[in-house]
Amino acid sequence: PADLAAGRQKLAPLVADTRKAQDELERALDHNEGDRRLDGSDLIETAKAYGDVAGLVGKRDGALRRQREAELDLRLPATD
Repeated sequence: PADLAAGRQKLAPLVADTRKAQDELERALDHNEGDRRLDGSDLIETAKAYGDVAGLVGKRDGALRRQREAELDLRLPATD
């Protein structure tokens, strides 16, 4: 039980980081209220927005990778 509590404590901030990064990505891509530059009305701004979204994907993927590595270190089943 102490090991489980320690594992949960270690994972909690990593899971929170992953969820936060996913939420940021979803907000940017939201059809109704997301990044309007993705509408494609200005090619330069759309290209910049693609770069920004790629950065958000990288941030999310990095957070998820850190979470999965910690899960492997703790030998826990993956969380969603």
